[in-house]
Amino acid sequence: MAFMHAPTSATGEFTPILAYKANQGRLYTRDRTQDLNGVWNAIETEVTKQQPAFAVDFGRLETGWCHFVAGSAPIWSMVPYGQPLPPKPASPGKDDTGKDLAFRQGFRVPVAGNAIGGVRELAGNSAALINGMNELHSTYEAAPEAAMGQLPVVKMTDTLPIKTGQSTNFQPVFTIQTWVDRPDVLGPRTVPPPRASAPISQMTPQAAAAMASASMQTGTSAANTPTPQAKAADAMPF
Repeated sequence: MAFMHAPTSATGEFTPILAYKANQGRLYTRDRTQDLNGVWNAIETEVTKQQPAFAVDFGRLETGWCHFVAGSAPIWSMVPYGQPLPPKPASPGKDDTGKDLAFRQGFRVPVAGNAIGGVRELAGNSAALINGMNELHSTYEAAPEAAMGQLPVVKMTDTLPIKTGQSTNFQPVFTIQTWVDRPDVLGPRTVPPPRASAPISQMTPQAAAAMASASMQTGTSAANTPTPQAKAADAMPF
């Protein structure tokens, strides 16, 4: 099922980003580099045509409220998927015209793979991106591999133009390529695997055992989550 409703049209550690720009329908990696003067700069590299494969860690999917400002770190008020959303935060300030800025509903989720350079974060609050992720999440929830605690490895294989008024955004199409065991580098789960569509009694012994093992790992304290630096140092198994 969809993990959230799409919105209507109306300095600390830096986690590397996998960014999707809905107005372009393009996928980018975003990293930070420090120049000789100690100034940090964001470096974006488009990877749309390469169609890199990456695992989506729905075991740490978060939903809630976010505010994005160009050139600044996002502001988050998020909870693990399945928990009640926190209250909408007050306006973080005003824009150049004096209009109150507002938080919007959004999501963030870790993604990982050698093709994208390790562990990154995919996040957003655009209707186009949320709709594309909702489609992927529905497919994920219905898969027996998800109930076993595995993660989908996906590629962005297409985009769908969505016209709203005078503007056009592009909904990403994420296609599952394979499934992998959830690597330790992603830290403890905060969201349990979805329930299997078939009773455990109808599963193979291996599938039932894998699902039970995945469930036992749920609820571990997030305080043990590796730092972005530690994550980057670990090799991805896919």
